[in-house]
Amino acid sequence: MNTPFEATPPRTAAGSKPLQAGEAQIRLLAGTHTGSKFGAIDYHIPPGFAPPPVLHRHTLEDAGWLVLEGEIRFTYEDGFEFLAGPGASAEHPKGCWFRWANAHADRPARAICWYQPAGFEQFFVDAEAGIEQVLADGGDMTAIGAALSEIRAKYGDEEQPTVEK
Repeated sequence: MNTPFEATPPRTAAGSKPLQAGEAQIRLLAGTHTGSKFGAIDYHIPPGFAPPPVLHRHTLEDAGWLVLEGEIRFTYEDGFEFLAGPGASAEHPKGCWFRWANAHADRPARAICWYQPAGFEQFFVDAEAGIEQVLADGGDMTAIGAALSEIRAKYGDEEQPTVEK
């Protein structure tokens, strides 16, 4: 027996204003556009761009990537590396330690990254505003780092602790 579906209207959103995340440019599809089901980022990644510099994890959401152009290198806690070219994807379940970087110093890359549930994509809005405020207050890189640490904590983005030997 077929169950009838209730007709639901589509959700649409105009293209967002690009944000700067360091040297990378991003556009957001925010959870406010998707009923908080998921958020997405269209990353335009400059040659050699490699944030964050250490393994990190998302503690509040799952993340996934689809590489559109160039190549992105994903590195994981066990040392496994995955070189993802156009059409390749990577999924990072909540709690998975990873880092990513544009694999090439001489050409850009582009990827769509999505978060489920929505929320983490707003990190970039807050980070851009936080950096602008620190600079307007005459702050330096140390102050920017402290501001970003607070924002990362707000969104459940954790750096893997270093192990002292």
